[in-house]
Amino acid sequence: MKTMTREQIITKGKTYDKIQNERREGYNPYWSELEHREMEESQKRAAMQKTKKEQIEVLHDKIRVECGSVSREWGSEEADKKQTAYYVEIKNLESEIEIEFAEEWTLEVTQGRRISWNDFVRSIMNSKGQIDIKNQGLMYQKASEQGWGLEQLKKAVKLHNLGPAK
Repeated sequence: MKTMTREQIITKGKTYDKIQNERREGYNPYWSELEHREMEESQKRAAMQKTKKEQIEVLHDKIRVECGSVSREWGSEEADKKQTAYYVEIKNLESEIEIEFAEEWTLEVTQGRRISWNDFVRSIMNSKGQIDIKNQGLMYQKASEQGWGLEQLKKAVKLHNLGPAK
């Protein structure tokens, strides 16, 4: 059935209903195959519209659902192959994310953003060098305005092996 076209499956499904299922009330493997194909297509479309991080989450969900213990009871070789393929996809997506991050956070960009961030943080510190509770919300607001925050900055500093800020 895997090699059949949609039209062939529909034709066979109608024939199966006429012979096996009066009034289409029983199980029809052809309709089941169509539903399975439609579900896969919908998952592919949904995955294509998502960010790379969201695609990774979808793949982890697929591993959990399609390659879990129940599917292994029915045929572990197929589940193992699927799981391996999904992990390869995850690794490729993670590599793409890292490459995109490195392209955005060049050494010059990182240094400039680091200076800007440190100046901002110093401006909201109290005399003891601490950030008051009332000013902590400003850090989140600033990160939201910039489109990046302290976590990305730390990652970029580590990427470029920059020492402590001066």
